[in-house]
Amino acid sequence: MPIPPLGTAISTLPATISSPGLYVLTADLHFAAPTGAAITINADDVVLDLNEFTLSGKPAGPASKAVGILAVGHSELTIRNGDVTGFYNGVEIQGENARGCLVERLFVYDVTYQAARVEGSGHIVRGNRFLNITGNPDAASGGNGSSTAIGAYGAANTVLNNDIVDVYGVSGKSVGFGTGINLNASKQSIVENNRLLNRNFEKNSYGIFIGESTDVLVIHNRIIDRDMAIEYYGGSTGAYRDNQTQACVTPYTGGTDVGGNH
Repeated sequence: MPIPPLGTAISTLPATISSPGLYVLTADLHFAAPTGAAITINADDVVLDLNEFTLSGKPAGPASKAVGILAVGHSELTIRNGDVTGFYNGVEIQGENARGCLVERLFVYDVTYQAARVEGSGHIVRGNRFLNITGNPDAASGGNGSSTAIGAYGAANTVLNNDIVDVYGVSGKSVGFGTGINLNASKQSIVENNRLLNRNFEKNSYGIFIGESTDVLVIHNRIIDRDMAIEYYGGSTGAYRDNQTQACVTPYTGGTDVGGNH
């Protein structure tokens, strides 16, 4: 059993963190509500350590709209070290004023819409594993059926050294695409040394999508079996270097090729 670090224990759900400090899971925790958040962070300067335990929303079923960990408008957060599964969104940091958050060493799997979403500036998403992001359940009621492993929105964000396996949209939808890493309105950001693969080909799938973002660097990533591996969309700008793609229909679109891409 993991040895818990010193800090305030989280042993029941839903939980709300209202003061700065270190907070630690003490067991696997299950959230059965189909909406809301299992853990809500309502303060700056918080470290949430899952302590190698699992935060699960699976009791709510596959149509759940619940979020695993939610913070709105708070900064200098660290979320780390455990499993998050069975939610609509796994980790969600909202607000254009949020800054300087770190999401690391998580295993986020069996999520139906977004595994990790960060809004604001100066965030780092690094050293995580993402598996089986399946397409949001509101597709049946008119949603577009898309899904994303990592979404970064704002400025000066870094997506580094993550492993992303199987991100799919809902089959048959007019959009319905799966995106491994989505930088949308995230200028002056870096996407480096990530590994992305789908075990089955999906039309309209993206490895790394850069939308409405300027001066974005995409460096040393590995992408297998996507329709579009790396795309700078519309007026997005930036450079890509030393990336490797395999079994991708369109390896590169837009941006500036500065060498070493295959």
